[in-house]
Parts: sequence; C-alpha cells; structure tokens
Amino acid sequence: TSNSETMTDQERSEIRKKCKAKFANEEKVTEKVISMALDLSNFDETQTCSLIESILEEDSSEPNEVFVIEGKDSTPNSESIVEDKHLDTSNNSIVENGIES
Repeated sequence: TSNSETMTDQERSEIRKKCKAKFANEEKVTEKVISMALDLSNFDETQTCSLIESILEEDSSEPNEVFVIEGKDSTPNSESIVEDKHLDTSNNSIVENGIES
C-alpha cells in the first residue's frame, strides 16, 4: 500500500500520525514539512522519514549564517555599502515647497 492512489484516507492519516510522532521533538519539522515529504514519497512512511532525516542532517551540518556589515577594523568595505535612493536629501525640497504659505 505504498501507492497513494490506492490508499484510503485512514491509511494516509495513520502514516501522517506516525511521522508526526517520530519528529514531534524536532522544532523545524512542521506539519507542512511532513505533508510535503509525504506527497513527495507517495505516502511511503520509510521514504518520508528518510527524506526528513536527510534534510535535518543537511541543515545541522551547515554552519549558521553570520552577516557581517563592517570589517574587524570598523571600516565598511565597498560590498557592505548600499545606496538607498529613498534617503536622498534632495527630496526634502518637495515637502518644504508643499507647506510654504
């Protein structure tokens, strides 16, 4: 009964419950993750669990991303400087002209 088309809703529900129970302590494994894995594996419990486990392993092996805005010497490098046209001070003249009496 690994083909999702021949499974009953009850069988699918049972597999979903088993997967939820198995990953209940994993904060990152949400219902949506379980549903997507079940869909990808055609409700094969073993494949679903393997898929989720491999994702968790891959996630834990990647170092946490750290965003550095400025270098060690507090000198911003050219890659960290972003121009924002919304901060252009020449736009202030429009406001000033609008409130002149």
